Amino acid sequence: QSHEGDIHLLPALPSAWPNGSITGLRARDGFEVDLAWKDGKVTQATIRSTLGKALKVRSAGQEFEALTEVGSRITLDGELNPVEK
Repeated sequence: QSHEGDIHLLPALPSAWPNGSITGLRARDGFEVDLAWKDGKVTQATIRSTLGKALKVRSAGQEFEALTEVGSRITLDGELNPVEK
């Protein structure tokens, strides 16, 4: 979900989908999100910027912020820490 400039990961995951992944979700401000989760919690998120805007991600009380460039890609772990790829 993207709202007021933030991307919220798994704000309301149905209990029928405790594990899974999805690719290519579009969010406001030109971001594309690939997301994986296990036991209802984010395990990894990759966010691509198509417009080079400020990024703010939230999940389970954690936050991550960064300025992005057009074409950049950021991968985060389940605690929203950047992962080197």
